Amino acid sequence: MIQKIKQKLISVYLSKRKLFNVIGILLFAGLLIIFGSRHNQKKAEPLQASPLPRLTPSAKPFTANPNEDYFINQIITNLTPVTGYSWKGNKLVYSTPNGIYEAGTNNPVLEQNIESIVWANSFNAILKSGGSWKKFDYLNKKTEELPYPLNDPVINSKGEKILDRQRNIVKLFDLIKNTNKEASFEELVDRIFFIEDISGFIVSTTSNNKTHVYKYNEGFTREQSVVLEGNFELSSISPNGDSFLLTFGNELKVANFSGSISNNVFAKGSGLSTGYVDGNKIVIIERYKDSLNRSLENIYLSNLQGNKFKISDSKPMKNRINMDIPIAFSKGGGVVSFAENNGKIWILALTPNMFPTYSTRGDLVFSKIDSKGF
Repeated sequence: MIQKIKQKLISVYLSKRKLFNVIGILLFAGLLIIFGSRHNQKKAEPLQASPLPRLTPSAKPFTANPNEDYFINQIITNLTPVTGYSWKGNKLVYSTPNGIYEAGTNNPVLEQNIESIVWANSFNAILKSGGSWKKFDYLNKKTEELPYPLNDPVINSKGEKILDRQRNIVKLFDLIKNTNKEASFEELVDRIFFIEDISGFIVSTTSNNKTHVYKYNEGFTREQSVVLEGNFELSSISPNGDSFLLTFGNELKVANFSGSISNNVFAKGSGLSTGYVDGNKIVIIERYKDSLNRSLENIYLSNLQGNKFKISDSKPMKNRINMDIPIAFSKGGGVVSFAENNGKIWILALTPNMFPTYSTRGDLVFSKIDSKGF
């Protein structure tokens, strides 16, 4: 029976061979047209991109673990130009020449012309407005004029003390006790820093190709000092004041009051900016010129022994990083923030495979992202 059906089909095909061939060719051509149309349509469809969030995986030539990626994102709602910022836990406020605002929501905290501002952690700042220095009070959303002239001041994170340097003199003002003290040095004072974890401060001076670093306690007594070869600039200090970072051109020196711990040399002609994440981890920004003579920045994570790897760069930032504004960290060092030149704030997660977003409600949130092997 099956054999008869098979013979019948063969007989029909042989008698109508040309017709079947034409039908086959037409069917094949139709399939090609349909497939090509869908393929071109898919190719022509525009990418649906949303400005929020701006996702930028880092280039990672120095990363030991290929399954770890670090992500940077812009707080796109902020007003510009950002002139500084401060973290209190995972909340962020920032300043522009026209006032101080909550990040994300842009709710005004202080609306006032600001000529200059110096931020510490926990929303503490001193600012210059109308030619006078004033202390910013976040709780009361106002400023209070300071009763003494200042030259190049910094404020501590508790908002109760101010340090100022004038040539070879350092002055300490206690805003609670309403007292002031001063110390003189043989050399001109270059930098001054409050120690975050204790009520003390660190001073650096340079002379005759030597860098002097001094540590003072809250009683204004000098506790420790060290002299290092070279005209270095004190870049940042550890939270407990036991170690510090010094830069000179493209050279980074990690030191303590016993001497140098490590040295690191970056790209020829580069400039450096640094910040302590915690007592043993630092973030380094390296500004350099690429082969097209463009200014770019690489961002590194390092320990005090100089073991570093690149976690991101400034290529997504149109105007690059403003290295005159110190970097700052959220609670526990989960995020580091940067200011773009004449632009907004960027946040970089220091935990791998986590994408940071500062929402329009003023919340810092993270999204887990699987590594793609960038």
